[in-house]
Amino acid sequence: PVFRPYIQGEEDQIKNLVLEVLGEHGFTYDPVLNHDLDYPAETYRIGRGQMFVVVYHGQIIGTHGLVDQGEIAYCRRLTIAKNFRGNGWLYPQANHVIKYCKQQGFRIIRLDTLEKFGMVPSFKKTGYEIVNRIQEEENTKVIMELKL
Repeated sequence: PVFRPYIQGEEDQIKNLVLEVLGEHGFTYDPVLNHDLDYPAETYRIGRGQMFVVVYHGQIIGTHGLVDQGEIAYCRRLTIAKNFRGNGWLYPQANHVIKYCKQQGFRIIRLDTLEKFGMVPSFKKTGYEIVNRIQEEENTKVIMELKL
């Protein structure tokens, strides 16, 4: 796979992939919550932020957005298409983003994930620590950080 910043014109592919992955967990498109998917450049390409994509044989199969919050790089939209999971691509993708964040001078990478997605153990393996848990109706949001 190739990890690179997204190219203008790939917005629909990114949006469709993220909504497909969210749909696996019963989430549907919400114009307020998913505003970033309609305007990725305006959301992710501010300051040192970026939207990375994972490309395999010319197809976008993953995403990893970074929002510049000063010393913190806030990760959003960490996705891999269902039929590409379990191939060990999370770790090279995470390492690519960690390297980018270090080069850009961020001190912390922060992300949140819903506990039911089952990603907390994988993020712990890449060095993230749990800093908070927030109950949102039936979902538990886990806030994690990696100090650089």
